[in-house]
Order: sequence, then structure tokens, then C-alpha cells
Amino acid sequence: MLKTLLLFLLSFPAFSQLAILPHPAVVKPERGNFSLRAGLRVWASPACANERQLLDDYWKQAGLPPLTPATKPKASDIQLLVDGARYEALGTEGYELRVSPRRIVVAGASSAGVFHGLQTLRQLLPTMGVDAVVPAILVRDKPRFSWRSFTLDEGQYPGGIETLKKLLDELALLKFNRFQWSMAATRDTPTIYTLDEVDRIKQYGRARHIHVDIRPASPSAAYSWANGNTTDLLKTIKSGQDAVVSTTSETHLSASLAQLPLDRVYRFEPIPDQLPEDLLPRMLGVNYTFLSEVPPTSERLFSQLHPRLAAAAEVAWTFQQDKKWNRFQQALEQFTKRWW
Repeated sequence: MLKTLLLFLLSFPAFSQLAILPHPAVVKPERGNFSLRAGLRVWASPACANERQLLDDYWKQAGLPPLTPATKPKASDIQLLVDGARYEALGTEGYELRVSPRRIVVAGASSAGVFHGLQTLRQLLPTMGVDAVVPAILVRDKPRFSWRSFTLDEGQYPGGIETLKKLLDELALLKFNRFQWSMAATRDTPTIYTLDEVDRIKQYGRARHIHVDIRPASPSAAYSWANGNTTDLLKTIKSGQDAVVSTTSETHLSASLAQLPLDRVYRFEPIPDQLPEDLLPRMLGVNYTFLSEVPPTSERLFSQLHPRLAAAAEVAWTFQQDKKWNRFQQALEQFTKRWW
């Protein structure tokens, strides 16, 4: 049986090289490939107008032929489908991506789910110079945690709008859904950014299903689990409060690699063993932070975030039973070549 499965997988060269991060709950290879030929027709649910526009952007970034609109779902080659009946199986942010030789369908119970499905599809698209096909595949996925946040504290050193946009793009690709932004400020200037720039960042985040919070307006539901103090965390949850976990040792990505190596980020488990099963819904998720103590140039910021941001994404999105360190390392190698 194992030998048959291995031969089946090896018969799909593209599948053996897939590097989907964070890792989905269900990934099943199927026979054949979808050809990324010119003139592909796209149909999208009315609720997916934003995602339809982003799909055009992703196609262009990959160097693929332009897409054309389809008037009916059955006349399309690619479908972006919002289907409320899928809520029970997928929740608000889950999705199903089905690639067959005939069609690509990205479906979710909401536009957020479709968006996350698009991020997976992006990672399957070939780069320029590679045979323009996507391997037939079924991906069915949803997040472990509903709260997957990244906090950037700029201190007195603004990174700039373009750096922030790049950061939001990376957070979206890795399926984070919240960005908590402590803007650069001085004693004389409470914020260095203009109101227009702040609005632009919020809008950019919304288009990528990332809620942008301006700190110090911290979320009322969040609790900082400092130094792995499980006793305090359990007391907080048992008192009826929801919790978002952030520690000084595993989630501060501005720490050096010597202090916080990649494997330590990946192996972090936000839920303490002592937490009763009936209180698990109180664990909303996890927050990662980056503190800029010197000017956060784009190069410095991303050199410290890579590749630990990918490990953080699997902690926040991938269910614990689906996390495998060796599999993650292999996927990360391919992901890094493609995206970083």
C-alpha cells in the first residue's frame, strides 16, 4: 500500500515540490494538471469583488497571461465562490481549493475564506520560466486559531508606508489576520505618520483581510502570557476572559536568532496542557511582536523576520497534529526560494 502511494505521488513531479505554508489541514493530490493558458475566464461571487481584483494582481505578479471575465459560473475556468452552506465545515476563514484539469475553484463561507484560499493558490502558481501548469489537487483548510496577530512597535523610527505594505503582504500570504501597529512617535510629535497615511494602511490591510489596530489601544480580550506563566494564564481564562498568548521568550521576533532560533519558534505550543477542554474556546490565538530599537529599514526588518515568520504562521494557523518539523523545513526551503 505504501509503495503504491509513493509511486502515485512521484507520478506528479510538481506535487512533490509543493511548499504550502502554513501547512493545510487536508492536501490530496489528484490526477493531471490545470493549464495556465491565455484567455482563462474567471467568475466570482458578488461578495468577492476585492478578491477578484487581487487575483488579477497575483496573476500579473506571476507573469501569467491576463484573465478575462466570465458571465456565468459554468462558463468559467476559475471560480471564486462564497457559499454560506460551507460555514459548518470551514468556519468564517476556512476554504476549499480544488484544482482539476478542467477548472480551479476557490470556495469559502465568506470572502475571507476565499482570500485565504487564494494565498494557497498563489503558492501553487509557477514562476516565470516554469511550465505553466498547476498540479491537480484538493486542499481543504481552516485555521486553528481565530486570532493570528503581528505587532510592530516602531518606537521613534518609522519604517515608511512601502515597508508597511510589504509587511502586510507577507502577513496575508502566511494567513495572519491582525496587525497591531505602534506608530513611530517623538515627544513633540505624537505620531510621525499623517492621517492619510494611517487610513491608507488600514485600507490596505482590510483588502487583505487583516484588521489593523493602532496601539496603545490594546484589545480588551488579549492577555500577555509572559515568561510562560501558565498559572496566571489559567486564572485569567477560568475567570471568564478570552486570551491571546504572547510570551517574552517564544513570540518576540526582534530577538536574535541565538536567543530565539527557528526551531524554538516552530515548536511553541500556545495552549497549556493544564487547560480543561471545555475552556479551549477561550484561547483565541497568539500574537507575535517586533520592537524596533534602531531605524527599521526594510532590509533589517525582513532579515530578522525571515524565516521565523513562517514558523510563527504554522503555530497560529496549522493544527497541532498536522505540524511536522521535517516537513516544515523542506517546505520552507522551497518557500524561501520563491518568496524571500
